[in-house]
Amino acid sequence: MIPESSGEEVSSTRDPLSLVMEWSRGPRPEALPNLIYRRFREQVRRAPDAPALTHAGVTLNYGELELKVDRVARMLQGMGVGPDVVVGLCLPRCLELVSGVLGVHKAGGACMLLEPNLPPERLRLMLDLVRPAAVLTLASQRDKLVQPGLPLLCLDAPLPDDGSLPAWEPQREPAVHHLASVIFTSGSTGVPKAVMSPYGWVPRSESAGGERHLLKTDSATTFTRGEILRPLLNGHHLFIAPARIEMDPPELVRYIGACGITHLVMAPSALSVLLDVDDLGPCRSLRQVDCIGEAIPAELKRRFLARLDAALLLGYGCTEVPLVVSRILRRGDEPDFPAVGRPAALKEVYVLDERMQPLPPGEAGELYLGGEMASGYLNDPQQTAARFVAHPFSAVAGARLFRSGDRGRWLPGGELEILGRLDHQVKLRGFRIELGEVETALSRQPGVRQAVALVREDRPGDRRLVAYVVGDSSLEPARLRAALKERLPHYMVPAAIEVLAQLPLTPNGKVDRKALPAPIARLNLVRLKADEPRDHIERHLVAIWEQVLRQAPVGIRDNFFDLGGHSLLAVQLMARVEAMFRRRLPLDTLWFKGGTVEAMASLLRDEYRFGENPELVPIKPGSRTPLFVPHIIGGNLFFYYELAHSLDAEQPVYGLQARGVFGAGLPDRSVEAIAAHCIEAMRVAQPQGPYLIAGYSSGGVIAYEMARQLWRGGEQVALLALLDTYSPRVFARSSWRGALRRLLRERNRHPLQELLYFSLLRPLRLGHLRELRHTAEAHRWAHWGYRPGPLGQTVDFFVAGESAARARKDLLGWARRIAGEVRLHHFPGSHGDMVQQPLVREVAARLQACIDGAQPQTDEHEPAASRA
Repeated sequence: MIPESSGEEVSSTRDPLSLVMEWSRGPRPEALPNLIYRRFREQVRRAPDAPALTHAGVTLNYGELELKVDRVARMLQGMGVGPDVVVGLCLPRCLELVSGVLGVHKAGGACMLLEPNLPPERLRLMLDLVRPAAVLTLASQRDKLVQPGLPLLCLDAPLPDDGSLPAWEPQREPAVHHLASVIFTSGSTGVPKAVMSPYGWVPRSESAGGERHLLKTDSATTFTRGEILRPLLNGHHLFIAPARIEMDPPELVRYIGACGITHLVMAPSALSVLLDVDDLGPCRSLRQVDCIGEAIPAELKRRFLARLDAALLLGYGCTEVPLVVSRILRRGDEPDFPAVGRPAALKEVYVLDERMQPLPPGEAGELYLGGEMASGYLNDPQQTAARFVAHPFSAVAGARLFRSGDRGRWLPGGELEILGRLDHQVKLRGFRIELGEVETALSRQPGVRQAVALVREDRPGDRRLVAYVVGDSSLEPARLRAALKERLPHYMVPAAIEVLAQLPLTPNGKVDRKALPAPIARLNLVRLKADEPRDHIERHLVAIWEQVLRQAPVGIRDNFFDLGGHSLLAVQLMARVEAMFRRRLPLDTLWFKGGTVEAMASLLRDEYRFGENPELVPIKPGSRTPLFVPHIIGGNLFFYYELAHSLDAEQPVYGLQARGVFGAGLPDRSVEAIAAHCIEAMRVAQPQGPYLIAGYSSGGVIAYEMARQLWRGGEQVALLALLDTYSPRVFARSSWRGALRRLLRERNRHPLQELLYFSLLRPLRLGHLRELRHTAEAHRWAHWGYRPGPLGQTVDFFVAGESAARARKDLLGWARRIAGEVRLHHFPGSHGDMVQQPLVREVAARLQACIDGAQPQTDEHEPAASRA
């Protein structure tokens, strides 16, 4: 039985703090030695023919997997591997990774997981620190690991065929105190810390088979060993996800459905991206998602419960003490409740003050973790002594607590709330980062005298690692980032590096981190002609990049990652490109095809194929009556992306694209013709009314003319919503003012020349003689020349705060045109804010209410576009 890790309370009498002391200790069920190979062997004996492992179409049952494990264990024990001997595993996600982990444990050794894609210098640093007895790898990874005296075993090389031999048992068994794993975390001194964990104890539990788990993390994260062992030690079926599928959420969703996955482990940031996928129907097999690695916002919990009929496990822990606290969230539970749960079995959590005294409910203090935990840091007694301290509430000799560096408090019901960090350690997209390690790596670069790193959230939901350096005038952020990429893992390379003349200081002389400026986008403020988009594909891509990165201007040769992009933003970018062009590009395009607008546009030009209905763009699927949104000037639909995805999950949205945008047909020169072609495209998806139509900005003018043509033809428009849409008369006047300003400020004569040509040629009906350069120019002429007729239709006007005064005056110029009822919906902010986060959520909620009120949503609508 596991020895008690917590003794009697400090006081034998029950005082006001005795309650929190009870809350601090998890359940104490019967426990067993956590000897991995014994637990796996029990599953083999229980059901040798049950499926154990599937990868790339190959499935091994438990008996077949044991044969592979035995071969690895025989080799390792023949090399002297046994208790407290470390074996490295530098392997991608594959069958060999699983058989290697189990083989090391069956030989009695300890696993050290290494990520194959780490910079070679960092791999050498880790190997020098631990000096493993051997490294298991693949032939393709050998060159990264060449090091004097380091044996390499390639598990994809032919192994002796010993399948006919009897079941093999190790000669030397480990005990619970022997080393089971070495896992690296970021270190504040610039050297990664090696966390040593013993085999320890595990609660006895009964687990039925039939569950299907997915291994989809990189092969050296804190999650990986647990994702491998948890299912296989409980008789479940483990699927190994294809390479890089975690970076392609739609494909991950399809894989989950195809394999019937029931359990996932995801960091909150990755889960958020998964929930952005339009069709989550294939995920109906999911029963539970474990969301661990960083704090999970209430908004993400709400989205999960709304979109997936599965349990959400919230967890808190760290590499040193994994999954200390957890709770399950299901539909009907309150997502805004801030607690992360209660202590797990064999675990302890204490909320203590500076004197290590327990604090009552509601008071915040540092979290100290106990129970089953790591034994310390390899070859670092100073850090081990600082973080693993004597247990003040235990009578057991040698009992310790781990100083987490996190703040927390007990809520009145006995559940724990996490309140953030006390030190300079951060969690970013599920990875633990010591800011000191980033600062040390920067300080070692030539010319750098001072360096500071921190995580900023200048835009809601977009947390980025940013660094600031002081040094020589020759310092270049791009060069510094390139140097860090050679030494640090990708998640530790700052998205932006700012060179400052000096760091801001507090009155007591410390760096004032709150006063550090927001990073400046590394863009050419004065664009060369060659940096500007040259056609509509590049113009659309530039606009998408500027929306995702929230930076402008973006040049066609700017690198996505140099502008602060990261893997999760890359997923969003590719989703928007797919929605706009109806074409899936591999996510690797950004990494391996140049990472620029120019390179992406080239791929789209080379391989883009027009569909049967290029003007009908499915922006978002759903089962309800669709909403149709016409393009704005220039044929742009990307302004509708955030709006569409903020509507009800089952509300489909179709974009009505302009003719000529991608080379299919000539652009229309009149709003009447544009609207007629939009109606033609709309009828492909919905042959008959009543129709739901909304238009933003100049797209609202087209929506108005569409409704007018349908109204005059006797067809019903159930909803016409104009989002901050000014009448063409107001638009024309503002165009003249803008052209004059540009002439005075920039010496740019073209906008004024264009307006003069229009004013001279149109009254003479000679506008057709003017050769228009592109679709945007044709659309401007169309809008300048449009004279809207009357409309006897109810119109919903969505008005931005900056347009409110004009709306009160003459309804943005529409007052004399609309004969039907007008309903005004006012919002704060600017014209552009209405289609961007966070205001777009409020706009979408009001628009959805208008949609729901315009037409009963009782029967499902199957768009004909799915057959087009």
